[in-house]
Amino acid sequence: MTYGATVEKILVENDRAVGVRLADGSEHRADIVVSAADGYSTIFKMLDGPIYGCPDRERYRNWKLTRPLVMISFGVAREFKGEPSISIIKLEQPFNTGSKAIDRFTLRIFNYSDIFAPPGKTVVQVMFETEFDWWNELQKDRPGYEAEKKRVADQVLERLEKRYPGISWQVEIIDVATPYTWWRYTHNHKGAYQGWLMSSEIINSRIKKTLPGLENFYMAGQWATPGGGVISSLYSGRHVVKILCPRDGKQFSIVAP
Repeated sequence: MTYGATVEKILVENDRAVGVRLADGSEHRADIVVSAADGYSTIFKMLDGPIYGCPDRERYRNWKLTRPLVMISFGVAREFKGEPSISIIKLEQPFNTGSKAIDRFTLRIFNYSDIFAPPGKTVVQVMFETEFDWWNELQKDRPGYEAEKKRVADQVLERLEKRYPGISWQVEIIDVATPYTWWRYTHNHKGAYQGWLMSSEIINSRIKKTLPGLENFYMAGQWATPGGGVISSLYSGRHVVKILCPRDGKQFSIVAP
């Protein structure tokens, strides 16, 4: 297991996946390659998309993606007993970021367990939808990017102050994640943190875990199983294992914990 590494290329020989090459140039050979990474990067960057990704071109061209988020996390020296852990707040005073007016946000208060923060303190998190291209372009101007992150956090905190008087003075730490942050950590296409945006077409579609013409290669994760999130990712990994068992002469079985 190699941490802190980026896969640059999936190695292919004679239409057979044989390993991966990392960004530092090192190569890791393997009998089986399973990509749980962003589907777009996997097919069109790590692999030669025009050869192996033809059936997926239409999907990546036309299916809508999960809308990217700004996520602001506050470490607050305060308890929020009795408050709902998740709410959608409609703002009396919207604010703008990029070309989008923010008139509501999702508020999460991690007050339902004592493992999230030290005693007497709470993580409060705000999320709202935004634009990937605008933030991605802005991050090229680092001072401007950092200034906008601070401005947006201040705007959010100003609105939280009206709901929870005194919270502004109780905030001890602030972390702002933009769509570019999501991309930097995960390389999810256009910051789509849960892959495909759910629709009647997408939820009823089945995405193959293999690519035509490429042996010993499989895909897992939320880009290979519409629905997004942890559960669909776990299920897709289980599905790949179920596919692999017969080729290894093993019976697929589940042992209850």
